[in-house]
Parts: sequence; structure tokens; C-alpha cells
Amino acid sequence: MKTAILGGSFNPIHNGHLYIAKKALEALNIDKVLFVPVGIHHFKESTELTPYEIRVQWVMDAIADYPEFQFSGADAPEFGKSYTKNLYLRLKKQYPNDEFTFLAGADIISSLSYWYDSEWLLQNVEFAIFTRPGADNSSWNKLPFLDKIRFFEIEGIDVSSTEIRQLIQEKRSIKGLVPEQIEASITRYFLLHTSI
Repeated sequence: MKTAILGGSFNPIHNGHLYIAKKALEALNIDKVLFVPVGIHHFKESTELTPYEIRVQWVMDAIADYPEFQFSGADAPEFGKSYTKNLYLRLKKQYPNDEFTFLAGADIISSLSYWYDSEWLLQNVEFAIFTRPGADNSSWNKLPFLDKIRFFEIEGIDVSSTEIRQLIQEKRSIKGLVPEQIEASITRYFLLHTSI
């Protein structure tokens, strides 16, 4: 089983996340995508995040109609701060027969060598980086680990969780940016919690 891992804060999950997952299925010949909300971010304060249980419910509701998409609690708060190596080892124990690919945006390229135990990651974990068509990636040419990364292009929806929270605080519509079935729940939550 070829499994892609899409981790993140999902604060909130939005249509861009779903689009990336769909494109990964096509471009990378993946069988399923695991959506893995982070419990405790290693550089974001926990107060910046919507409670884990709420984000989990949004994710589960958002992917309910997609049989190839699954929720994973492998990065729940009980496991402490989120590090990719530890997450990978937990998932490998849970799914010993799966071949994993971590999905990530091109913005991680410049920082990947600074990740926790990055040398081990680059030796043991496959990364698939999604890039925008026509993007200038010339600055990557001297990076020594590019041969260990797969790339695929997506045109993607230009939306972010930060933008969604901002729109809600400005009393503007987020219709079309998040799955319809969770739009009301997301709007209600962020209207009651003013920090963005």
C-alpha cells in the first residue's frame, strides 16, 4: 500500500488541502492519503491553535466522502511536540506494510536540512514536494539532497488557513474556500475566538 502523509495544523482544513491530496493520488500513484493534524506544534504556541479535538472533527467531516482519504491521530497531543521522524516511526509501527511519502510544499526545501534529525529523515523518508507551475526554483540547484525528493506540480487553490480566519473576523464569506459541510462550524468557531 502506497500511502501519502499530509500533516499540518489544519487550523482550519480547507479546499486547498483536499486539492493537494487529490493531485498526489494522481501524480504519485498513491493508494491513500493520511490526514494527520498536529497536536503540539514544535514552534507554534498551543494557544495559537484551535483545540485538537475540534480540528480533528473538521478533518474527519471534510474527508468523509473520499474513500482514499483517512484521518490519523498519530500526531495527537499525547505524543508531545511534533517531529517528522517520530511521526514516521509511529506510523511505520502502525502500518508496517505501507510505503510512506510525506507531502509538503516547496517552502520547506530551504529549511529541510535544519529539521530534527534531518540526515536520518533524508536517508529513510521519501518526500514529495508540490510546486507551482513556472515557479523559480533555481535557488535549489546547490542543495545536496534534491535527488532524494520527488516533485509534482499543482496549480492549486490560492488559499491559506490564516486567510480564512482573517476573512471570518472581517465578517466576510469563506464560501468555496472550505468544504461546505464544515463551513458553518468553522465560521461559528472563529467568530467566537477573535485571535487570528
